[in-house]
Amino acid sequence: QLETGRISTGSSGTSELVMSMGMDDQAASLRRLLSAGRKPCSFAFIGDQGSGVSTVVAEFAAVLASDGHRVMILDAHADMGQARRLKVNHARHLDEVIGYQGALEDAIVSLSSGAELLNLYVRPFTLANLHTGLAHRLSQEFSSRLRDSEWILIDALPPRQEPALSAIADHLILVLTPEPKSLTEAYGIIKQLSGEFGRRAFNVLINHAESLEDAQHIFRRLTYAASEYLNVS
Repeated sequence: QLETGRISTGSSGTSELVMSMGMDDQAASLRRLLSAGRKPCSFAFIGDQGSGVSTVVAEFAAVLASDGHRVMILDAHADMGQARRLKVNHARHLDEVIGYQGALEDAIVSLSSGAELLNLYVRPFTLANLHTGLAHRLSQEFSSRLRDSEWILIDALPPRQEPALSAIADHLILVLTPEPKSLTEAYGIIKQLSGEFGRRAFNVLINHAESLEDAQHIFRRLTYAASEYLNVS
């Protein structure tokens, strides 16, 4: 399990203790969820707007790639947030590639960190009119590329907008901040994914915490509410 409170990005009030734990400690927390020789393992990072999901995904990917791991980032956002953050000007939505019946490779970008980025956004209209042959080919290409990866990090949309990636990922990492609305949003995500998709285990990452104690306090509040009313851990 991720250790609550160990990660904080972009917060001017972050204590020196939390910062000193560093990116290596973050990557080690995720590594403990894996065993050697397993199939590629997917992690869906989810949270409300402003919780820092995209930053956390990008930083994890950079650390793992620099350590020699094969990493694929899947970005579900229409605004190409990961590409803009990483200053990639030639990235394409999967929707665009489907439009001219291109190869999946056309939508995959190799990043300077060594990780790969694929934006999976597709309009409902495009999906509704997707030719069976093209869908089969893209599915085969997608499966092949994922088999080449060790880590699949998903910058997922909030489940109320699009639950598919959160529903099928091997592990869920719920990112929230000390803001009260973030706690409410987190509980809503847990309720939806447990009630509609049978998800029972959630890893929790408290971002922008002032201290480890503050992070633990937020984690305890969420744990109490979830265990009291929902059958999850």
